[in-house]
Amino acid sequence: MKFSFCNELFQKWEVTRMANFLVELGYQGVEIAPWVYFSNPQDFWKVDKILRGLENAGLKVAGLHWLFGENSSYYINHPDLHIREKTSAYFSDLVKLCADLRGKVMIIGSPNQRKVKEGITYEQAWSYTKECLRKPLEIAQDRGIILCMEPLSRDQTNFLNTAEEALKFVKEVDHPYLALIVDVYSLSKEDKPMDEIILGTKGYLKHFHADDANKRGPGAGETDFVPLTRALREIDFQGYVSVEVHDLTVDPEETALRSINYMKDCFSAD
Repeated sequence: MKFSFCNELFQKWEVTRMANFLVELGYQGVEIAPWVYFSNPQDFWKVDKILRGLENAGLKVAGLHWLFGENSSYYINHPDLHIREKTSAYFSDLVKLCADLRGKVMIIGSPNQRKVKEGITYEQAWSYTKECLRKPLEIAQDRGIILCMEPLSRDQTNFLNTAEEALKFVKEVDHPYLALIVDVYSLSKEDKPMDEIILGTKGYLKHFHADDANKRGPGAGETDFVPLTRALREIDFQGYVSVEVHDLTVDPEETALRSINYMKDCFSAD
């Protein structure tokens, strides 16, 4: 199994230091929140420097997530056409950035930039999202980048809250470069057993966020990952298992070490 770690917990670290540390622990990849290194497209010239720091350590870019950071000027299903077009254009630039970084997936999460606004229906938000993704998907296909729709729990957003709903969206769009990701924190809020949900994503699941129900890393709370890792093996999951930590107050070194040791133990369990 391939393990990666989301970089925002290491945002205060120099790239080379982070890369060397993660490789030493056994991680193969890093998942990048673009805003940590690239505040806007004018910063994309930093790609070569970032890549050198990662690749010299032997660390690959798994992909990009938390695509819009806290920037409220981007919104994938906003009722204002101008905002959707601006978002689609920036998303398209991020697809190119991901390709330049040699990443493979992009996570469509960003809960604050997809909540259904007052004044429009859920169906309209659904349609606007499909429209917003049209151009990024064209570029993704050209660059070999898989866009992964992420269901997020209702305490984070009011749009695409369950794996079943996100999968319905992916199937309706029916594009070879649109797939699914699931996140343990959000899975823990669903009504079905988490392993059962994972089994239902076979053929569509291309990335996996490993985080505890307490918003910290795997092994830092009460969530039992063994049934989840068994389900991933059963569906022949081939993507990265990427540690994502929502609580950015935790210690990055302790979290990264505990997370990978716990995950390895879970994957090796009978």
